[in-house]
Amino acid sequence: MAKFAEYDRVLLRTTCAEVPVQRMTIGTVLEAYGNPPSAYDVDFAGADESFTVPADALVLIRE
Repeated sequence: MAKFAEYDRVLLRTTCAEVPVQRMTIGTVLEAYGNPPSAYDVDFAGADESFTVPADALVLIRE
């Protein structure tokens, strides 16, 4: 399972029922949940709020 750090830029690679944004949307990790992290609070571009996303639905964007 992927691990992300706070403020990492990530891409939503799959759609999730609990996340009402389209796949391939870029977001910023705000917080991790679990040890090891199994979900992340992510702020997506264009969304009015952040969403909790399963770790396996995210991909790290390398800059």
